[in-house]
Amino acid sequence: YVCQGGAARDVEEGWLPENFDNLLDLNSRPGARINCSEALDEGRALLQLIHDVAPNADLVFRSGLFGVADFAAGIVDLAKEKACDVIVDDLRYYTEPMFQEGILQQAINYVAGNGVVYVAAAGNQADASYEAPFRNSGAEYSVTVADEDGDEDGD
Repeated sequence: YVCQGGAARDVEEGWLPENFDNLLDLNSRPGARINCSEALDEGRALLQLIHDVAPNADLVFRSGLFGVADFAAGIVDLAKEKACDVIVDDLRYYTEPMFQEGILQQAINYVAGNGVVYVAAAGNQADASYEAPFRNSGAEYSVTVADEDGDEDGD
C-alpha cells in the first residue's frame, strides 16, 4: 500500500479518502513474501478504484502477503472486527489446493456465509488470464440503489 510513497499525494488529490483503516501493510511487520522494494502498491490502486466507484464507502486495507494462514485470518478479521460488507482481493497462493477447499476458501466461505460479498481476481497475469464466453446461469438478480437521502426516489 505505501511502498512507492504516493499514499499522501493520493489523499491530497482526492484519489483516496482522508480517513480509512490501514490494518496491515508491508511496512507493518517483517515476514511478507515480498518486500517493499518489489511491491507495486496494487492494494492502493484497488482502493483508488473502489473510491472512484463508491466515494462514500468506508475503506479498510489489509495486506495478504504474510502467508496463506495470515491471509485467511485477515479475511475473517475484515468481516468480524471491521464489519466489512465487501472484500476484494487480487492475490493468488499457488500452495492453495485446486480440487478441495484450503484455508483461504474456508475463510471466504465463512465470511460469505455471513453476508459478506467476496470478490477475487480470476487472474492477474495480463494476457495469461482465463478467458471464456459468458454462460448465463438463468438466475435473475435485482439491485436497488438508494440515493444520498437513503431512499430510492432519487430526490
